[in-house]
Amino acid sequence: MCDEAKLAKWAKGLNRRQFGALTGTLAGGAALSACTLGTDGEDGMLAMPALSERAVSFPTPAGTMDGFFVAPVSAPSPAVLFWPDIAGLREAKRNMARRLARQGYAVLVVNPYYRDVAGEQFEDFAAFAGNNGFQKVRPWREKLDAEAIMADASAAVAFLDTQ
Repeated sequence: MCDEAKLAKWAKGLNRRQFGALTGTLAGGAALSACTLGTDGEDGMLAMPALSERAVSFPTPAGTMDGFFVAPVSAPSPAVLFWPDIAGLREAKRNMARRLARQGYAVLVVNPYYRDVAGEQFEDFAAFAGNNGFQKVRPWREKLDAEAIMADASAAVAFLDTQ
């Protein structure tokens, strides 16, 4: 919990105007949001919540969708359905999900291409762009019309509801 002593320690030498200006910046917003998290001990360092993460799969009308699920272990959490960009499920997206989970969310990153391939297809976006990724995913993407995406999203939400 953020108390006056810790806030004073973090904001040494700031007057009210400087603090107000700071909270309008990204760094200031992060510092302010840190006040809502617990700390490890007397040093005032922020505690990182323990996370549970795993590869998952669940049924959809078109087959079995796979993905990555991560959530805090301490308590029930609001859910986030994370649909990756064109390069699909990969470590960068899992890391983004972990950051959201550390903020208290249960996050499901889906594989939108599950109809054709399972899991990670590209190590990173550079591998996607440098290895004809656009051509590789074109036939997979063609199957993703609005109806298919809504059916997949409904199945993903149903999976999240069971977690």
